[in-house]
Amino acid sequence: MLEQLRQDLIDSSTGLFRWFDREDGLDLYQTVIGWPLITTAINGFGSPASWPQDFGKTRSETFFRALRDISESWTAFYIKHQDDAYAEVSWTRTLDQEGLDSGLLNEFEINPADEGGLSFLGLFSERLDDMVVFTYAPGEFLRISLFGRMKVAVSHALEPTAE
Repeated sequence: MLEQLRQDLIDSSTGLFRWFDREDGLDLYQTVIGWPLITTAINGFGSPASWPQDFGKTRSETFFRALRDISESWTAFYIKHQDDAYAEVSWTRTLDQEGLDSGLLNEFEINPADEGGLSFLGLFSERLDDMVVFTYAPGEFLRISLFGRMKVAVSHALEPTAE
């Protein structure tokens, strides 16, 4: 399965992550950032995220709660564009409810791509076409993009909850 996933994620002709800048995605969030502070960026550093916060929770906690509401299990992967020349699948994991939280975003800080290249953290529950992709360009931006059924599912799951 891992080899098939790599083939589905990496374009054989360019050697790069094939989901970067696909036109069929919906960019849910993007902010300009200086240095990694990824979770802080989502929580309001720079431009605030556009979804409502759950009472007593941060915006990143609210976002990951919404993902947990969509599915019990997720496949996660982390890809680095080394020197923006080629893509390397750093890891893949199956995540349960407890493993799906904003701590995943620390990967951008602890495992960056070489030479300031882009890094991608992707999540899908059943089908690769239904994906959430976090794109990080060091010192430039953090983007959250939705593909397939995630464009609707995440929007519905981010509606305010009564607590």
